[in-house]
Amino acid sequence: MGATSLYNGYGAPTSTVVSSTTLFNFSGAYFSPLTNGNSSSTYGAAALTVTGYLGGTGGTFQGTKSITMTPGPLTWTQIDLNNVDTLVFTATANSGGFRHFLMDNFTTTPTPIPASVLLLCSGILGLVGFRRLKKR
Repeated sequence: MGATSLYNGYGAPTSTVVSSTTLFNFSGAYFSPLTNGNSSSTYGAAALTVTGYLGGTGGTFQGTKSITMTPGPLTWTQIDLNNVDTLVFTATANSGGFRHFLMDNFTTTPTPIPASVLLLCSGILGLVGFRRLKKR
């Protein structure tokens, strides 16, 4: 697994939360249920739900994506949750009650500052500069 991986090795029944102090766009990752080495889904979750929030888990809901877990190698899944600071990964138990899953190459990009904000800031700086010139 790469440097940006997640392993639900204990099969936690509660959600796994990933949060950041800055906004980001979650493009996707490679997912797989945990297997016992022979490609059976003995320990693997049946499904995984990824939910994005702005302002923490009690903040604004930004979207959700459900993934059906298929035994086998890690498979790329496009998620596309944008302008989030918190992701919640909730595993659905398989028929044996297991919720184990693997995630690798967690891919994010920073949320860009909107052009309107940059335009507003440059206008304010221009007014400050004009006022300084006028005082002289």
